[in-house]
This record gives sequence, C-alpha cells and structure tokens, in this order.
Amino acid sequence: MASVISSNIESLIQPKSLGKFRFVAVAEGGVCEVYRAEPLSGSGPSLAIKRIRDIWRHHKGVNHQFEIEAKIVQSLFYPTLPRYVSRGVLKGKAYYAYEFFHGMPLLKLWQQQGSTDPDKLLKMSIACGIEILEQLYYLHSRPNPIYHGDISAENIILDRDGHVHLVDFGCAHTQKEADEKSYQWLGKPSYISPEQAKGEPWDGRSDLYQVGVMLYEMITSKRWNRGRSPREKVLFAASKQTMAPNFLAELVGSSASQLVAGLLAPDANHRIQTAGEALALLKQG
Repeated sequence: MASVISSNIESLIQPKSLGKFRFVAVAEGGVCEVYRAEPLSGSGPSLAIKRIRDIWRHHKGVNHQFEIEAKIVQSLFYPTLPRYVSRGVLKGKAYYAYEFFHGMPLLKLWQQQGSTDPDKLLKMSIACGIEILEQLYYLHSRPNPIYHGDISAENIILDRDGHVHLVDFGCAHTQKEADEKSYQWLGKPSYISPEQAKGEPWDGRSDLYQVGVMLYEMITSKRWNRGRSPREKVLFAASKQTMAPNFLAELVGSSASQLVAGLLAPDANHRIQTAGEALALLKQG
C-alpha cells in the first residue's frame, strides 16, 4: 500500500521529539484502519496509529467504543501488551497511537509453517498459549478487570525475539462497562464464544474460550468453527459443542487435551474459570 509523508506530523503525534514520520498502511477492518508511522530520522520507535474509518466517524456507538479502547490501552503497563503513546484528532478523525510491534501475525506464521514438524508446532502452541494466558492474567486481575473479547490468530503478533503480543482492543471492555451494560462489540465470528454468539453478557471466560479455539487450531492445523458464512459461524458458536476430555490426547497427551476441552466448554460456568487456573494447567502439561 502507498505511504504518505507528513510534513507536520510532529505537531499531531506526541512526543514531538520523534520528528517527522512516514506512514504505511498496515490493516483496514470494518470500523478502523491502522498505519505504521516510521520516524524519518531513523531514531525512536515506530508507532501504530489507529483511527476510525470515514464511514463511521459520526457514529455514536463506534466513537463510544473507540473511546473505551483508547482508555484501556492507555491504562496498560505490561511488557508484551501495547504501549500507549498519545491520542487526539487527525483530520477530523479520532486516533490513538502506541508503539508498533515488529513481527508476524500468528495466522500468517501458521500458513507459512503448515508442514512444520508436529513436535515443533506443539512446543510453539504451548509457548504461545502460556504468553497469552500470562497477558490475560494481568488483564483479568486488575482492580477493574479488562476483557479482550477478540482473541484470534490475526490479533496475536509473534515478534523477532519470539515473544507473543496480544493486540487490537477494539472489542474490549472493563468490568465497569459490563456492570453498566454499555458494551456491545463482538470479535471475529470464527472465534466468538457461545455467550457472545447468543448475545448474552460475556466476561474473561470468553477470552479463555477463544484461547481454547486458538490452541485447538494450532495443535490440529484445522479450523475449530466449521461455519462457512458469518451467520453459520455464529450459529456454530451458539451450538453446544462439548468435547470429551481426551479428544486431543493422541496429539498432545491427556493433560493438554483436558485443558483445551475445559477451555472450550460451551457453558461458561462449566469452563475453566480463570487465566491463572488455565496457565497452571498448561505449564503442568
């Protein structure tokens, strides 16, 4: 995609000492667009600039959720989660900026390593699962817990040092929003939890379900959700897909199989309840 050179970006994005930036389009979703801003001076970190697309700039609900997202990212202090830089309005559209993670989405990595040795893929799956659960433990254990709601292979970045980063808090909300019932955004149909699919209140246990989907797909190299269209995917997620504890035992052993089955329990009350519990089980396996 084409890049854009801005002569006055230092007046739009803080800190000003970073100077001028070169913009490169990174991603465009249904609601927002993301750019990578690279300092032309060659010094300082690259930034990720996320802003609302033109067609949604006046939508009250979109702007409300974007405000929640920016505040959530601003509150994060964890080494592998987005590090907030600034926020504001750029050419009439709200934006916020955070330090850019140089790496590869997990989905792209899977596509490139489809024929990789199964033992290597299993080790990678466990390592990724541990790092994501550690991040969720941090998010869920805060005084006002944060629930991500959109954990997927597209929203997990593996950086050059082998660390895993959970990004895109566009569907996230806190316990406060949950109590006030002021959230409404759902993640990708392939990964949504049963309670999300049925329009019910959802919390950190939906995040755990999505980690279960991710682990299943990494272990088996198959899609968990068998729906073809977005509607079919929502219907699949809403159905009761209860898995036997040993359904993956031949691939990963009984302990890891029980963990994935426990994360994928369709009833949130019967699911593994906390990231700490899931993390302990994964490390044991």
